[in-house]
Amino acid sequence: LVGEVAAFCIGLICIPYVIRTLGTDSFGILSIAWLLLGYMSLFDLGLTRATIKFVAEAVGSGDHRQIPSLIWTSITFQLVFGLLGTFIFLFSTNYLASRAFKIPLPLIADAERGFRFLAMAVPIILITNCLRGVLEARQQFHLINYIKVATNILMFSSPFILIPFGGRLSSII
Repeated sequence: LVGEVAAFCIGLICIPYVIRTLGTDSFGILSIAWLLLGYMSLFDLGLTRATIKFVAEAVGSGDHRQIPSLIWTSITFQLVFGLLGTFIFLFSTNYLASRAFKIPLPLIADAERGFRFLAMAVPIILITNCLRGVLEARQQFHLINYIKVATNILMFSSPFILIPFGGRLSSII
């Protein structure tokens, strides 16, 4: 709870500045990027939940020998699904920017560049979700909370930090 409140407070401080500095259209694109970041988990196809189940069963039965192969198999498939997601996302950036989200013409190039950066994050997100699942299976919830709090704070504070150094929308994404 403390971690969630801390991230919320950081957001209250940083977001108004980011909106004023970037402008509402650019902040809207950043919000869309944050939304797309969440939707990237669709490429998981339930593999993280399956990994949690099988690793938890192995931990529960004391069969720790099979855990590395379970994890590596899951990571391999997440990488494959993530690369597929990257290619789909890369080839649809123009459509997303110009048609689906109807981004204003002066911001399309920057939005497309940001979406391309985001596309490259798909495998990373899937693999980290899988690794988080391993922590869940091993009931390491305190570690998950520390990581989640840090990433939430960074999500809100990184635009605040990058803007004074010339951070543009695509570099912030």
